[in-house]
Amino acid sequence: MKSKLPYTNLFDAIYCINLPESTDRYQKFIKTYQNFSHKNLIIFAAVNGNTLMVKDWPGNSGELGCRQSHINVLKDAQAKNYNTFMVVEDDVIFPKNIGKKLDGFLKDVGSDWDMLYLYMENSHLQPKKIKSNVYQLQNTLGMVAIIYNKRCISQVIEKIEGDLRWVDSSIADLHLVLKAYGPKKTMIKHRNGYSTIAKKNIRYRTTLIEKLFQRFMNLCHKTCLLLFNKNNSSK
Repeated sequence: MKSKLPYTNLFDAIYCINLPESTDRYQKFIKTYQNFSHKNLIIFAAVNGNTLMVKDWPGNSGELGCRQSHINVLKDAQAKNYNTFMVVEDDVIFPKNIGKKLDGFLKDVGSDWDMLYLYMENSHLQPKKIKSNVYQLQNTLGMVAIIYNKRCISQVIEKIEGDLRWVDSSIADLHLVLKAYGPKKTMIKHRNGYSTIAKKNIRYRTTLIEKLFQRFMNLCHKTCLLLFNKNNSSK
């Protein structure tokens, strides 16, 4: 029987980076992963940054551990000769329709790509629209869920290891030379709560009331600009 989601099932594996002692995060991930349920899930042990010593590292131990964890995952996938694979962090949230949405996105992107971001934030350069739901990224941050093509792995590893910055900033530089794409809107969510990387509580998602309030403020701002321009033009 053919899979209803043929493109999604082309992944060789899905890695979830998780500190072994973070059992609560693991349990929450497994619950949300039921919305995706790829056959080859690998729970990959994250590196505790407190065990590392890197000269001139500018960040904290959590950020250092995150950097090394992503390097280790990429090297593991490279050693196993995976063609395409996804790497997610354990605070990812897969919506119920993730399989269908991702399948449509992968079909639109085609086969000529290096990295696909399912979660994007803080684009330093405006992404370029390629198709209605495909955007070419330009220095975009976000390590929560990335799909890799093996053809770029050596270059990505070399870039991270030679760059003493946060891992997402290092990889974002490569967007200008590699084919990195993302959907029009972020496809997955980032769980609110305590970040073992930033070492503090972080709110990644806004409530409905906060969204409505932001829309109201944007509308007020636009209205004020229109009135201001109208008054100036009538003088």
